[in-house]
Amino acid sequence: MDKKMTVKDAELRLEQMKNGKIPPKEVPTLANPMYAKAYDGFMKHGTTCNTLREGSDGEGGYLVPDEFERRIVQAMAEKNVMRKLGTVMETERTMTFPIGKGVGFAEWIPEEGEIPIVAAEFDEVKLGAHKVATSIRVSDELLEDSVFDLEEFIIKEFAKRIGEAEEAAFIHGDGIAKPLGIIHQLEREVITEKAGKISTDDLLDLQHAIPTRYRKDAVFLMHDSTLRELFKLRTGEGQYIWYENPKKNIPLAIFSHRVITCPSMPTIESGKPPILFGDFKHFVIGDRKHRRIKRLNEVHAQQGQVAYIMSQRVDAKLLDRNAVAALKVK
Repeated sequence: MDKKMTVKDAELRLEQMKNGKIPPKEVPTLANPMYAKAYDGFMKHGTTCNTLREGSDGEGGYLVPDEFERRIVQAMAEKNVMRKLGTVMETERTMTFPIGKGVGFAEWIPEEGEIPIVAAEFDEVKLGAHKVATSIRVSDELLEDSVFDLEEFIIKEFAKRIGEAEEAAFIHGDGIAKPLGIIHQLEREVITEKAGKISTDDLLDLQHAIPTRYRKDAVFLMHDSTLRELFKLRTGEGQYIWYENPKKNIPLAIFSHRVITCPSMPTIESGKPPILFGDFKHFVIGDRKHRRIKRLNEVHAQQGQVAYIMSQRVDAKLLDRNAVAALKVK
């Protein structure tokens, strides 16, 4: 027979939980300090225990602890501009977002007049999941070195590789086994007046290609080489139109809108969109819970190395296609 817990027992247990002496059952496994400690042992020495069982992916890998994952996501944001500009959300399944078609309106109705019922039309945007993975090798000597910070090394290396792969897909991915890039989701675009060149008028037209309500938080997104060409634009008197502000902490701006450079953006080339302008908060990134890391002890044992494989599932969609416009080169 189960022993009944008195009020005093419950208060004592609650106090122990607060002090970390008893992991509360309500705390998810991946946030449990005991799981994090066991996971550290698995990563460094390949040891497994019952504590890791709930985080097993069934394929020899384990879900990363919450704090470990938080640091990975933070590091990826430094390698992926779209994670900084967009809205990142955690998902457990495919999400469907209803998107209204057209613009709704209101009418003035006379007293006792009939209010017309107009059926709203919607499109659906699905935020699914695509798998991206990478692997690294670490020598046995490094793993045995007490000074070597394996966790920090893995976070930096995986964040760099996966962050860069994500950014490229979020910008120009073809949607086949990877997210569909934002440049393939846009409906608003401006074409340059001259072939192969961008003028100040083109940028002004691009700024006004999105409705006013989106401009407040809008930014220009472009490759660094495109920005270099914009710096070369001059007035009729031969003066440069734009220049970098020498004062620190003052962001570069065009028409009072910040300029963000991104190595994954297309360069100035006929038929390509080298500049995007808009409010990128409407670009939603869905991170599927949770990231996984697998340790392979035997594959490279003869070389005295251990391999680590990290994988994650992610998707991204522009939920409001009025929010961002592209400048396409003639």
